[in-house]
Amino acid sequence: MQCYDYALKFISRTPKTEQDLRIKLFQKWYTSEDVDFTLTDFKTRKYINDETFAEMYINSEVIKKGKPLYPVVQKLKKKGRWSYHKKNNERERRWNASWEKEKNKKRYSDL
Repeated sequence: MQCYDYALKFISRTPKTEQDLRIKLFQKWYTSEDVDFTLTDFKTRKYINDETFAEMYINSEVIKKGKPLYPVVQKLKKKGRWSYHKKNNERERRWNASWEKEKNKKRYSDL
């Protein structure tokens, strides 16, 4: 149960993805069985959810910090934290279109 307790403390500070938590637990030398049990239980209890993490990350970076959406989404994709559900694909197409408009405005305003 040390693995479980440590994982609870780790995710209580900031939201984490399954991959982040798995890596951290293995770095602490917990066994595969303990890690798998902990992750399964956390997913069942919805303590970790990669889709929710992605939504919260985008909200934090784009809305609160004012960063452009497209690079934030690309960063999530690069880290493997962006799911490709139909809903997300439609949302991504709209974001890409708005990003292209913003990029073109900047490009032409520099002339």
